[in-house]
Amino acid sequence: AFTFDSVTPGDYRVVVTLPESADFYVKDPTYRQDDGFVNTIHITSAEPQSLVINLGSLPGTISGSVIDDRQQAVSGIQAVLVPDRFRDRADFYRKVTTDRNGQFTFARVPPGEYHLYAWEAIEPFAYLDPVVLQRYEANSVAVRVGEGAKLSIKVPVIPE
Repeated sequence: AFTFDSVTPGDYRVVVTLPESADFYVKDPTYRQDDGFVNTIHITSAEPQSLVINLGSLPGTISGSVIDDRQQAVSGIQAVLVPDRFRDRADFYRKVTTDRNGQFTFARVPPGEYHLYAWEAIEPFAYLDPVVLQRYEANSVAVRVGEGAKLSIKVPVIPE
């Protein structure tokens, strides 16, 4: 439990950062029965309210490789895991770079629906643009992560 005293009235977005070693994920923060991920929370100076943050203990893992058109693994490629539900929340996006064997791993992935993209070259943070994602969605891989899932996926590289 924690308390924030003397919070300035206004609208806030809930962002929870967990330690890298944490083997759990944030399920659903709620404030006044509102989903704290979907809505901004409105704080007034009126009376104290509770923000409840539920944690899940069975995150998923997505491992795999990025492959070229010859089905060969490609190293040094940026793989980006994009949530389907919260595309307006940059803090829900995850990115890694493939190792020298073309392998990648996303650990502690909250259950949900995602698309996995792997660009040979992309401008920094361009994947946050909905137009860019729409342009390349046919080259992405749809992924459904269940509680405790351990998935292995091959993702085609999106050429420069």
